[in-house]
Amino acid sequence: MTVWLDTNVLWNREFMAEIPTFSGDVAISAIVFFERVRQLKKVGVSAKELENYLTNNEIEINIFSARNAYQMPDSIIEDDDVWRRLARDAMISSQVGPNDILVTNNVKDFKELGISLNRIRSTDNFFKGKS
Repeated sequence: MTVWLDTNVLWNREFMAEIPTFSGDVAISAIVFFERVRQLKKVGVSAKELENYLTNNEIEINIFSARNAYQMPDSIIEDDDVWRRLARDAMISSQVGPNDILVTNNVKDFKELGISLNRIRSTDNFFKGKS
């Protein structure tokens, strides 16, 4: 099982401070990396600084590839409005495997894409019950 982090999770310092205590694999999509780099560059932080932070915290940047297109949800194909609003989230979710967990604060968006609620966690409930 891999825990995948959505872009909005990377803003949550309290949550991110807990990540080193997690014993499983943690990853982000290259799409998430791209989004966060854009946000950080606006305030003068380089992509290399983010990459170093992720490496130091053992968070893998997973490449996006053509095979991910096969995981495209039907709602993206059928509805142009959903495409405009959720295309990046669809790309991110396409990398989350059937036994993986996605941590996001946009649960409703990923639910709309067809990701099962038992595979989505918010930052508020991910570490609950952790010993």
